[in-house]
Amino acid sequence: MWSSGRSEVETGGSLGHEVMAMGQGALSRVIENQIIPRLLMAHRVGAALADTHVEIEAQDVMALAEASVSAEGRGVSALMQRLLDGGVTPEALLIDLVAPAARVLGTRWEEDSLDFVDVTIGLWRLQEVVQLLESRCPAVPSGGRRALFVSLACDTHRLGTTIVADIFGRAGWDVSLALAASDMDAAHMVRERAFDVVGLTVSCDGHIAAATSLIAAVRHASQVPGLKVIVGGPLFQRDPALVHAVGADGMSGDARDAVALAQRLLAEDGAVAGRA
Repeated sequence: MWSSGRSEVETGGSLGHEVMAMGQGALSRVIENQIIPRLLMAHRVGAALADTHVEIEAQDVMALAEASVSAEGRGVSALMQRLLDGGVTPEALLIDLVAPAARVLGTRWEEDSLDFVDVTIGLWRLQEVVQLLESRCPAVPSGGRRALFVSLACDTHRLGTTIVADIFGRAGWDVSLALAASDMDAAHMVRERAFDVVGLTVSCDGHIAAATSLIAAVRHASQVPGLKVIVGGPLFQRDPALVHAVGADGMSGDARDAVALAQRLLAEDGAVAGRA
């Protein structure tokens, strides 16, 4: 059975402290410009989603948002169980339910209908949903393609990065995570393992320098000549020239194009990293 016990979540407390440290305007920007774009960065493209028997509706999104801020999260378990039993894929739950629910919390924060405690609990429980999906419906890598997803050390929110990694894993990728990574951390990971793709989301202009530095570090450390770096975030949609300015190979602004983008970049030069 679906469970949502607090003991199963390791990162919720950290998320809560981060949210509580923000002012109203800052939190709204974080939800809209950091969490949501990363939730929407990637989506598995395939038959599984087309075969879904039960569609996620607007009322389901609202129900999850409401349940996430209710006492003890009542209703979250029943909603997730109903949708999973109805044939909704984990990918659809992550992209079409959890991400919009986070946006609802942001909107209600702007409208002053939720306070600090409400938003903290709500985002914490949405992260719990992600982790429970990962444990209940684990991805099974098919081998042959490796991806590393990184959140910058200056970026305190990691929910979206975790979701991106999970969705790529469900598309058959062998995925690794580097959360709040420094240049040295990311460089060490690509030095130790042969990754085909490194993914990074940049949420605001103030993180451009950090992103540029990290991308340069992983390219220098990687033993894979054909390493591809993909980026996401609203600022790249506003100014596509920044994609190459930070040293990336491409960007995806659409959730359902990200996996295809990574595959396309690799296919252009036939690059598939050798196993390490």
